Amino acid sequence: MRKKILCVIMSAVLLCALMLPAFAEEADNGYNPVLIVNGISEFTLVDGNENNVFPLDSSQTTELVTKVAPSVAKYLVDKDSDALMDTLIPAFYDWLSPLTCNPDGSVADDGVHLKYQFKESVDVEGIENVNCADAMDKDLLLATVDAVGADKVYVYGLDWRLDPMVIADEINEYVQHIKEQTGYSKVSIAAISMGGVMVSAYLAKYGYADVSHVTMISSAFTGVDMVGQLFCKKVVLDEAGAQRLVNQLISIKGVSKVLEMTGLLKRLVPLLGTLVDEQIDRVYDEVLIPIFAYNPSLWSFVDDEVYDEAKATMLAGAEDSFIDIIDNYHYNVQAKAADILKGAKAAGVKVAIVSNYNLQIAPITERSSYSADTVIETRHTSGFATVANLGETLGDGYKQAVPSSKNYLSSDGVIDASTCYLPDNTWFIKDMYHVGFDIESNNNDIYTWLMTADKQMDINSNPVYPQFNIYEEDIKLLHPLDMLAGDVNHDGKVDLVDARLVLRTANGLETLDTLGALVADFNGDKSITEDDSLLIMKAVAGVE
Repeated sequence: MRKKILCVIMSAVLLCALMLPAFAEEADNGYNPVLIVNGISEFTLVDGNENNVFPLDSSQTTELVTKVAPSVAKYLVDKDSDALMDTLIPAFYDWLSPLTCNPDGSVADDGVHLKYQFKESVDVEGIENVNCADAMDKDLLLATVDAVGADKVYVYGLDWRLDPMVIADEINEYVQHIKEQTGYSKVSIAAISMGGVMVSAYLAKYGYADVSHVTMISSAFTGVDMVGQLFCKKVVLDEAGAQRLVNQLISIKGVSKVLEMTGLLKRLVPLLGTLVDEQIDRVYDEVLIPIFAYNPSLWSFVDDEVYDEAKATMLAGAEDSFIDIIDNYHYNVQAKAADILKGAKAAGVKVAIVSNYNLQIAPITERSSYSADTVIETRHTSGFATVANLGETLGDGYKQAVPSSKNYLSSDGVIDASTCYLPDNTWFIKDMYHVGFDIESNNNDIYTWLMTADKQMDINSNPVYPQFNIYEEDIKLLHPLDMLAGDVNHDGKVDLVDARLVLRTANGLETLDTLGALVADFNGDKSITEDDSLLIMKAVAGVE
């Protein structure tokens, strides 16, 4: 009897032992946990009554517009800029004043706080909760959950009024908590927009021992030219830039063309220019300086080229302790960004930078012709690639600035990536908006690939993701810049031959190579069907 019992026990133990690898594989896909560090305005700031402070909700925006609209209409008739400012300045000051920092850099209103902040994984917090946090990058969050599992995805929403070095401490707390909760020794960190500032501060302060990946996504880790210019009080309205911005933002066909034909912008821009000339001192003295000048995080956007000039312009009333705070970040983090990222890579961290280009930023400074992603200039999100201005190229005879056996020039003649901090680990996406992630397209795949790679990826690691790519928003397809959407046979044109190949593929009669399959998905639904073939035929025929 004892032998039978012993045999049963041994059999059970052996069976469990054989099953353990299967259970382990099912429970753990091997990917490190991912911490997504968001940017400015991604998570809403609210007051003590839970009313939105920044950004405003739709009803608050309507209320603000309603309040100022009559004065704007009156100004268009009488051109009395003083009367206009008498209405605009109090209205905007009332809205923005809860965001004010004191001259020492401390938060003036302690009652203002993040509406949402999530310490636990998406699995614990609930995807429906994390996904309602007003984050523009929520589609990337969803894609990351799909890639690594909700139990391994964490989100940090930053309070952008705080010193980046203080936020670095909070990120470190998150990292240690994630390690404790998951049992992993390292965390993959994705830094989006202003999140790149905070992750740079974290790396400078805490090093690389706890980090497996750093993926900079449309990140401001080297500053923002537009902010630096504004902090130097260099406001210039750019008519051509305004027209480009209208062309980008207005989705109703023909509207931007009508604006161009009627000359409305040509009349409006000089009018706004006159308003700026007459009222710029008042706007800075009564709104911009008292509300934004003492915000330590915003100073992380001021690049080294204009940093001293900006301090002289904005900080006449600042305390020495505040200067120490912003100098600490500027000289020990931003100025050392290249060393920080190269040091991380040398320590075994898998580092990647993804930068968007060919879009217009707000046309309010003399640098508004710089190629951008609508929010941050490409030269900054790429770690200082050499980038032609919008509508221009680097020139027919241009040679890459850093001699190399490798070619770092984009085929459209716009970018020289040889001057980047990490030219072999920097990817570009043409025509993709700042944090323009879309779960319905394949444009998240490049990010999740980089966040989860089992080794250091470079621009030659995967032909699907070369150094230069393009995002076609109308068909929601990201593909190599040198390939046409629909050109499945790689002959440089899209024609009925491609449509036929796609149709045969959809019916199981043809097998396309990896890149062919990518550009065959003409409607961006992540599958190859007869609909893609039909759309290609319509495109060839010029039928929408």
